[in-house]
Amino acid sequence: MKKGVFFILFFIFIYGCGTEEEHTEGGIKNSDIIVLSEEQISNFVNVLPSILEFSEKYNETLSKQEKESPDANKKFFETLKKSKKIQRLAKENHFSSIDELIVVYKNVVLSYMSIKLEFTNFNENISHIQSLIESNELKLSNEVKENKITKKDFEEKLEEIKIDKIRVQNIITTKKYEKQIDEISKRYN
Repeated sequence: MKKGVFFILFFIFIYGCGTEEEHTEGGIKNSDIIVLSEEQISNFVNVLPSILEFSEKYNETLSKQEKESPDANKKFFETLKKSKKIQRLAKENHFSSIDELIVVYKNVVLSYMSIKLEFTNFNENISHIQSLIESNELKLSNEVKENKITKKDFEEKLEEIKIDKIRVQNIITTKKYEKQIDEISKRYN
């Protein structure tokens, strides 16, 4: 991957999508985490070459200071939203809006980077994560039964478990498109 492409893909995980105080999962806001459908990922893969091309050109316009800014990623997405070409491609590829495309983008990239950077044995790693989630659910359930947790803490932990489950499902679904994403990324080497 060229520096610019990797920069945009990796930046999402390092700095997040803005300076909001909301908890982030791998650099994206929890409120951005959605359950991805295969259709959304397939449509995203169709748009990905144009996004990578856009990100390369965008990255070339940034100074070193701008690239290292904590809100660089947020600015990238704001600029991407304004792109008439990307807006058109979003509609042509069955996204309801550029906002939906961006949320799908964040989720696919988060899942793809997890596959590439964190998983050495995909099936084993997925099974392990699913076991951890089940263990956390059981622990949380026991804490509630034994009144060891406040309602607020329970709701927060339950939300974290829900997000973990969505992330795992998204990783499994994105894995089906890994080779396609790899091939597209190779074109930008």
